[in-house]
Amino acid sequence: MNRELKEALDILEKEKNIEKRVILKAIKESLENAYRNYLIRLANSKGDKFFAAMVQRDQDYISVVIDEDSYDYEIFLSKEVI
Repeated sequence: MNRELKEALDILEKEKNIEKRVILKAIKESLENAYRNYLIRLANSKGDKFFAAMVQRDQDYISVVIDEDSYDYEIFLSKEVI
């Protein structure tokens, strides 16, 4: 995905005059939303209504980090242990 993503971002930046950072921010937000929805569906399928509600309510539990040089990304899920 790295090389293809870089090429696509270069083309969009040149042809459509859209900055790479704007597109990367949109990709980051889309990945966070997709992972959040996946976790909610997974928790609901296992009957864990508490976790599903927590993920749905508090968006700070999920974060995506995209390396702007390699375009690799990581998805993090933070949990508070009590």
